[in-house]
Amino acid sequence: MKNYLFLFIGLLIFSTSCTSVSSKNLPGNKAASFPKKMLGEFEVVYPEDFAALLGGEDAKTYVTFTKNAMVFKNIEGETSTNLGDSLYITSIGKTFYLSMGEAPNFTVFKVAYSGKDILLYPLYANEGTTKEQLDPYFSNVEEILPEIVEGEEPGDISYSVTIDDKKLDSYFKSDIPLKDPYRLKRVGGKK
Repeated sequence: MKNYLFLFIGLLIFSTSCTSVSSKNLPGNKAASFPKKMLGEFEVVYPEDFAALLGGEDAKTYVTFTKNAMVFKNIEGETSTNLGDSLYITSIGKTFYLSMGEAPNFTVFKVAYSGKDILLYPLYANEGTTKEQLDPYFSNVEEILPEIVEGEEPGDISYSVTIDDKKLDSYFKSDIPLKDPYRLKRVGGKK
């Protein structure tokens, strides 16, 4: 779990300037298995700068979704996490969300598709986003102030939100969240 969570979150940090937004709750209703369209093996396509940090071609990362588990594979090995064990797939209507972590600190991605590929849109917001901008889209927004360490530059403010299922789609359609998704490129034929 920690390996793929680090790489997904690391991708956000290295590829864009953003404001961290985590959720205290899961969106929608929990599903017992991944949607059929998500099943199979995918290569995580990293931005050039991030790929260079990982070590180029040797650092390829793969994610395989089975009915009820996510297998993460890279040069360091393989990790499998079952749904319900810090990994959740939920739905609001026909829209699915992939969430990682534990309450009160979920990292949430909206799931979309481009052909056979999966696009994961993070809940993270554009750099400089304020509490006042987030308030209309969530039932509660709390600022998390960075820890002050003497002699070091302070970090950025982050936010912990309580998702309101009725407003989440509007949030993702607004200009606030990051618009560049993670691309999980399908490997081989569809399973």
